[in-house]
Amino acid sequence: MAANATSHQDLITAFERRWDYASARVMLAEVLATAGVDKHASYDGDAVKAICKAIADVPGDSQAVIAQLTAAEAPAPAAPAEKAAAPAEKPAAPAAKVAAPAEEAAAPAETAGDAKKAPAPKPAGKKG
Repeated sequence: MAANATSHQDLITAFERRWDYASARVMLAEVLATAGVDKHASYDGDAVKAICKAIADVPGDSQAVIAQLTAAEAPAPAAPAEKAAAPAEKPAAPAAKVAAPAEEAAAPAETAGDAKKAPAPKPAGKKG
């Protein structure tokens, strides 16, 4: 199978974004016939283009199907290596910030005898 080939299952999945299970398979068969493409396990770029052209002629909203098929054909952009290395360096700084509040919380410890507590308010009861 070629690197940019689209499998038959990928076509079915794309069609199921627009139609239900049975309708997706019926529509795929109709589109393949209209495009003049025989059913195969995978389809090359030219076949997918012919299928997309045939889908565009189908009445109704079929743009989601075309978008998914053309996205599958486009090569994925490579992630920059520099950005992948940068997040590994940043976690060290937040660790220092986490330790500082723990020290501050421990400093103002008061004993039970230092603070005088007011009595809790009593619930209003029936007067009678």
